Amino acid sequence: MYLITSETRKPELTEIISYLKSFFEKELTTEKFQLRLNRLVALEHNYITRAIPLVLKKPTLRFAHHLSSNEVTTSFSNIGKVTMPKELEPYIDAFDVCVSTTKVQVCLCSYGDKLSISFTSPFISSQVQKHFFRTLTSRGIEVELSTNVVDNLGEISG
Repeated sequence: MYLITSETRKPELTEIISYLKSFFEKELTTEKFQLRLNRLVALEHNYITRAIPLVLKKPTLRFAHHLSSNEVTTSFSNIGKVTMPKELEPYIDAFDVCVSTTKVQVCLCSYGDKLSISFTSPFISSQVQKHFFRTLTSRGIEVELSTNVVDNLGEISG
């Protein structure tokens, strides 16, 4: 399933949402998730792979990880709604989630009436983030930005 667009027309947000909804309904099923987990666990319990010495297994697994990581460009984690004890709520404005990563990682969580979308990236360029948030603001969505990227003059770069 692919979202096909032409060079001259970018997909509308509603088209992207519709595509993702359809894709997720088809691909993110309990059965498909269980099948993938079963395949991964089967490798761990395979008597042949268990008998291979670690000195051979480690470089092979490192190479396999390298091959599979080339297929992933971005990861997305939805932590969901964060709740805290009532007595702490007056002292908390929002939550952010950030992870260490070798690719672009987007994390999402909400607290109270705020939705936090965090980008973690090993790259210097912030073009992906700029484009994402500019798309939101161009659609009238209010955005508050915070960053830890600073240039040598002490100003936020971008």
